[in-house]
Amino acid sequence: MSILLSQTLFAQENIERIEKIAKEVSDIQYTANNLSYQSENTSYTISFAKSSFIVYLNNLTASQSYYSQAASKDTLFLIEDIPLHRVSSIGLNVIGNLEVYILNFPSNLITVNQFYNGKPAGSNKQDFVYLFSHVNKFEDQFVKLGLLINLAKEEKNVLAKGKANKIYSEVHNYLNTAKTIEQRLETAKKMIAADVGIYQNLFKDVASSFEQQLAHYSKTASEYRILKSRIDTELKTAATSYTKYNSYLIIDTMTTAFLKKYSRDDFRNNEYGTITNINIDASYRYKWNKEFAQKYDQVKAYDQLKVMLAEREAHRQRMIAKTYSGGALIRTFMLTFGGISTMMGTYGMLDKEESAFSKPTSKVMLTAGASTVVTSLLWSGIVKGRISNANKKYQRTQAEIKKRERELETLLDKRSEKKNGTPVIHENK
Repeated sequence: MSILLSQTLFAQENIERIEKIAKEVSDIQYTANNLSYQSENTSYTISFAKSSFIVYLNNLTASQSYYSQAASKDTLFLIEDIPLHRVSSIGLNVIGNLEVYILNFPSNLITVNQFYNGKPAGSNKQDFVYLFSHVNKFEDQFVKLGLLINLAKEEKNVLAKGKANKIYSEVHNYLNTAKTIEQRLETAKKMIAADVGIYQNLFKDVASSFEQQLAHYSKTASEYRILKSRIDTELKTAATSYTKYNSYLIIDTMTTAFLKKYSRDDFRNNEYGTITNINIDASYRYKWNKEFAQKYDQVKAYDQLKVMLAEREAHRQRMIAKTYSGGALIRTFMLTFGGISTMMGTYGMLDKEESAFSKPTSKVMLTAGASTVVTSLLWSGIVKGRISNANKKYQRTQAEIKKRERELETLLDKRSEKKNGTPVIHENK
């Protein structure tokens, strides 16, 4: 009597768990509501009712329904009388953000009814049923779906009592403890050796996939190392002179081909990102080193003009300084002395009584004064002319520099630019 009671309580507990888990599976499936995916160049959107997956506790069969919309065609897939205890294996497929769980059955056991835009469109026999979730809910849906099926198998005496929990625990531990590919591969092989029922074939596929993935990572990592070695060789050559800009073109060509051949997912680490950055950098450096080489004479002429401008500015400032120092004082004195002498000489020549100066003396004073004034004025004119000429030369040089700067504006900026700690343009020949 106690054994029968224990079995009854165990069965009741399983039924309650099945009811609870079935609702959770349906709720998780709703996370994929309105997700889109591509199939054979056609875009589809999948949608669900709130309770799209239902388990009937009286006979442990399930029903599954979902809509798939493409363009103006809305298709309802309705699958009823799904015998959960007859699931032979679970498969997986990922399409974008959509996780697809494939429940496999014996041949032609499942009937799928289709409705196009609300109208019956016939039915067909198949040996699988699709369930769904968002990829972020993969682990939850994966273990709950497996537990639900195994509990149904227990109730139908297909699986030994307590086996569902054991398998659930093993799969749950696998998902939570195996993080690296190597760990997942090792654990998947252990799962294959263990008795995990409906998961058996899946773990074989998983193990095979991980082995292929590791082999692929090894291959791409090897190709990356070879490419990186070639890049380093070309970078050493390019760093010797701007005239070696073709080394950057070689790097650009090699990395572009590499990036077309592979995607980010082909690498275990950040090799793809590294090559992407090298590709961008090489293209940039090739452009500016080549332009610098082509305009080298113009750039050097600009440099010479800058030197000339500095020299002319220094010369101009020296002349201005002299003008306002000793030379200016002498010219002022001469002009003052000449003016006074001229005035006194003129006065003496007009004085008939010769009360101040004799006529000869007045004449000498007049002549000397006039000569001094003229000399001072001529000297000032010559000095001003020289300063004016120096200013004009300076302004012409300055105008020519501004013209060259407009022509070489961006290139001149690149001369001082650095990327990753090294100059963009290697000016050393």
